[in-house]
Amino acid sequence: MSLEEKRRPAFSAGLRPVYLLPLLVLALLVCAGISWLAWRAPANAIASGGSDSRTQPAPHSSKGVGCLGHIEPQDGILQVNAPYFEGHPQRVTDLKVKEGDLVQSGQLLAILDGREQLLSRVRLAETRVDLAQSRLAQVKGGATASQIAAQRTAVDRAQASLSHAQSEYRRFEALQPQRDVSAAELEARRLIVQTDEQNLEEAKQRLETISTVRPADVAVAESELEVARAELGSARLNLKSATVYAPASGRVVAVHAHPGEEPGPQGLLELGKTDSMYVVAEVYETDVGRIHPGQSATMTSDLFPGQLSGVVERVGDMIAKAAVLPVDPVAFADARIFKVWIRLQDGHEAAGLIHGRVNVVIHP
Repeated sequence: MSLEEKRRPAFSAGLRPVYLLPLLVLALLVCAGISWLAWRAPANAIASGGSDSRTQPAPHSSKGVGCLGHIEPQDGILQVNAPYFEGHPQRVTDLKVKEGDLVQSGQLLAILDGREQLLSRVRLAETRVDLAQSRLAQVKGGATASQIAAQRTAVDRAQASLSHAQSEYRRFEALQPQRDVSAAELEARRLIVQTDEQNLEEAKQRLETISTVRPADVAVAESELEVARAELGSARLNLKSATVYAPASGRVVAVHAHPGEEPGPQGLLELGKTDSMYVVAEVYETDVGRIHPGQSATMTSDLFPGQLSGVVERVGDMIAKAAVLPVDPVAFADARIFKVWIRLQDGHEAAGLIHGRVNVVIHP
């Protein structure tokens, strides 16, 4: 045996390279399992109200169920959008609020650039309503006394003209046998009589029409008024699309479009009901059976000193993946969880920490 062979390690002869890869994989799996068990172990500091928020929550703590969560206002964040006008987005011409302002439900938030055009349509529709109302009043009232008197005069004039034409026709008719007038002249006089008879009849009908109010005319005028009112209602409804009002009371937490800008996919602004704050906790599916409304909970975080307290208000009924990622990089970020809504007792302390991550302990 050579000197080089004597210096070789004794185990190299019996351990081939083909066994190194499985042993390495096995060692990595053991390390991962130990890390996972350490992450799931009870976190005494959090369960006892400790201030170190970087310690992972303890779902299986004997003092409560630990988990992660985030802060949000009641009903989450409301995205307020600006309506389109004739299929196109509108620019903001006047923004009435700024970030941090408290607003009431129905309060005017912004005016858009389509307002002037829509306002002119409203004024035109109002004018048409006034015109239709005047027309209806005219039809119901009938003709005036002077109009009736003038029409009676027209009837008398037509009657006199007819009487004169008849008299002339009779005279021509008496002269025609002596050949003093031709047959053509007699026929002309007869046509004059017929024309005057028609004129008299039309004058009488006109007098009767203006002297009475027909239900059919009233119905037509009333229909015209209803159409005008419907157009006015539509114009006023369209006018609302050029103004943005608060859908609920709350605080403006973000503004995405300022005067001169068109709101994008994020909308005009975001609104939160910060007078009632919640923590949305993500409880593991294996622990959700231990959670029920009415339980007390405590929250800690680096975002605020001490701890916040709250009461479980609702337990979600749909399983999902965790959205709040743990600090530990080897922890399972795709854990299956149920959302639990915890109403904070001192919500004003968390009003400015929306979406902030907290550690949660739900007490039995």
